[in-house]
Amino acid sequence: AYSTAWVARVPGAHDPSRPAWPEALEYLRASQLSDGGWGESTVQYAHERIISTLSAILALHTWGPLPQDIERIKWGLQALKRYAQSLHREPHEPVGFELLLPRLVSELAADYGDLLPLKALASIDSKYQQKLALIESLQPDPENPRTWWFSLEMLPPERLSLLDESILDAN
Repeated sequence: AYSTAWVARVPGAHDPSRPAWPEALEYLRASQLSDGGWGESTVQYAHERIISTLSAILALHTWGPLPQDIERIKWGLQALKRYAQSLHREPHEPVGFELLLPRLVSELAADYGDLLPLKALASIDSKYQQKLALIESLQPDPENPRTWWFSLEMLPPERLSLLDESILDAN
């Protein structure tokens, strides 16, 4: 759901007011979990569910949600509160969680800030600030690829727009 939601946000090349892949939005609509969130249905892992749910909500919100999407978003926001309460019980977080979470939260905060579990997620912010400061001091070198390039979506949009396309490969 996380990756599909990013794909669902891509605007069409010929009509940027419409999604390039509307089937990605349809997938998200069809794959909302019975608890209101998005993510892996067979494993209850709050970190993964939070990232997937935030990303799915953002994708649905991006395209001026349909009335039924507004209900999906509300249900997803309720699930986020439950997932956030489980974070402290999980011994590990996925790689990049502390970088991706603040980016997604910041994009949703203006419209849903009062409905997001911001206090429960606040502990991640100090890790984010430390790692972002380190990453911002790094300069991409197309001759020397780095692992941090694989999660560039964690960068703030203004920083992301400054990157040279030469770091991209066929994949």
